[in-house]
Amino acid sequence: MKWINSFSNSHIPYYIYKLNKGDKILYNPNKIYNRSIIILHGVIYLFKIFQNKEIFPLAILKTNNIIDLEYSYETQYYYTIIALDQAYLMSFSLLNIKNKIYIKKQILFNIIYGQKLTLKQYELMNQILRHKYIKYRILQLILLLSLEFGIIHKNKIIIPFSLSQKNISIIIGSNKITINQIMNYLSKKTIIKYSTKKIIHIENIVNLQLLFCY
Repeated sequence: MKWINSFSNSHIPYYIYKLNKGDKILYNPNKIYNRSIIILHGVIYLFKIFQNKEIFPLAILKTNNIIDLEYSYETQYYYTIIALDQAYLMSFSLLNIKNKIYIKKQILFNIIYGQKLTLKQYELMNQILRHKYIKYRILQLILLLSLEFGIIHKNKIIIPFSLSQKNISIIIGSNKITINQIMNYLSKKTIIKYSTKKIIHIENIVNLQLLFCY
């Protein structure tokens, strides 16, 4: 609510969007955008799709992260957002803030801080994609999710939203067959449990980390 109250009190126009799990927003590459999006609640996945249909993962984002969208007609890609969990997004234009003669410094501070948090998520995704082998990308992804979203329950770490093999394949740039093989291997080693609801339970975080050594 802090974002909504701050923007309302400063008379800055904004729009609120609700996304249910699996909902997608695609930004048309044939339009000019100058918008920013604040994640008020939930978890979303952001990626670029180029004209040749190549997908480039950008980040898994959460509450208070900020996405800056800038387009021109020369842009060779477009952004797509997928909600991994129910999410609420606030859309606004930075131009409306720049044009304000008076604005509370706290709003600017919160925006800069949100952008800083988002850059960190971009860097974490780059760390995942640097790995040559898909096995290590999956391991790094699971560790990232456990760190950012994990809930500890009875000596286990639970990722509190469903993540299908299709979504995992998009995030790390692989195919469902390879993802299925690696997830089954991790399950047989009792390192993770992948429920029928596509929830990841990390059974042994130490052994998960040790796999990076092999």
